[in-house]
Amino acid sequence: MGRIRKRVLDVGEKLRSLTGSREWLPHPRERLKHALGSSYNLKESLSQLDHVADDADGGSDLAAFRQRLGVLRGDIAGPLAALEQAWAALLDAQYFEEDEPD
Repeated sequence: MGRIRKRVLDVGEKLRSLTGSREWLPHPRERLKHALGSSYNLKESLSQLDHVADDADGGSDLAAFRQRLGVLRGDIAGPLAALEQAWAALLDAQYFEEDEPD
């Protein structure tokens, strides 16, 4: 259970990173890149938590945890994919705007 606890804390940190303010980053492009990176990190952390939970023994408590983890993953997956596409499109648009001569 210690490994699961560690992974749950990691998921929480990644979620906070994704939803936290990026005002400290001076450029909009850097904010978008940070948001995309945070999104990928959150998905990776959730995947690692899935693997640890699948390998653990815990009876009915663990089964309930796995079910709730699946619900969390489902709640996050759709909106996150849409945000990633939007952020990537904005990055592409900014990239081409920066390359255009004045």
